[in-house]
Amino acid sequence: MKKIILFIIFFHIILLVFTVKTNYMPIQYDENNNSTIINYKDINKNETQKLDLEDYVLGVVAAEMPASFEIEALKAQTLAARTYSLKNKAFITNDINCDQAFASKEELKKRWGKNFEKNYNKIKLAISETKGEIVVFNGELIDAVYHSTSAGETQNAEDVWKYSHPYLISVMSTLDSKAPSYNAEVRVSEKKLLEIFRNNLGIKEKKVNLKVKERYETGYVKTILINKTEVKGTELRKLLNLRSNNFDIEKKGSEYIFKTKGYGHGVGMSQYGANFLAKEGMKYDEIIKHYYTGVEIRQIGQMTEYRK
Repeated sequence: MKKIILFIIFFHIILLVFTVKTNYMPIQYDENNNSTIINYKDINKNETQKLDLEDYVLGVVAAEMPASFEIEALKAQTLAARTYSLKNKAFITNDINCDQAFASKEELKKRWGKNFEKNYNKIKLAISETKGEIVVFNGELIDAVYHSTSAGETQNAEDVWKYSHPYLISVMSTLDSKAPSYNAEVRVSEKKLLEIFRNNLGIKEKKVNLKVKERYETGYVKTILINKTEVKGTELRKLLNLRSNNFDIEKKGSEYIFKTKGYGHGVGMSQYGANFLAKEGMKYDEIIKHYYTGVEIRQIGQMTEYRK
């Protein structure tokens, strides 16, 4: 009898877990209306609501890319944002640390003021003219990551993260050098560096000696020597809040100057690069295929996992 009771309890627990998981699946494709509904969570308000995917993507594009950019660049951003949303479908939020930025219509009205109608309609056009289009590789959604500005060429995914994809390989993006975000510098005193390294890396020496040990072929820093401690360039970037891990180091007196090229992790599509390519006459699908190697563009309705 006890075994039967335990089995019933166990069965209901499994059923409950399964129900909770399926309730959190945010994607529902309505073939009749050719629309996709997602569950979107606003982490600031701790509220979850159902949104049409196209409305959500509009808010993402408006938050992630300047409305002043070329329409073809905005379209490319639309495909990247839409694909990223579906690929990372376990939960869609506005947490920029793990998801995409998102701005509501009300927020955009405050941000754009008198330019709201012009900017909103421009981005809305980019959304409507690419409705439902996503980026795939070998029939599977890609991890459509993007960044502000490359350092002249993008990075391989495996040089930044613990995984690789054949479509996230380094490509040239030389026009990025024209971007206002291309060059930047961070100045840090030796005293502050010692404090940061002691608290985060356990380095206890009273002097700092910095030397770039190795760079990737793309120019981004692979490893750096802090005294005798070897640290990844991506880790130092986070510690010092540098714009990228493509940097040079200069010492002036008791101050270190970190001069960076590019802005962001450098993998996938460069947003400024996309805009410059659009200005050169490149269409959005060509921009996508430039930054994501070997991909194809499809409609959500062609993906069987999203059909109702």
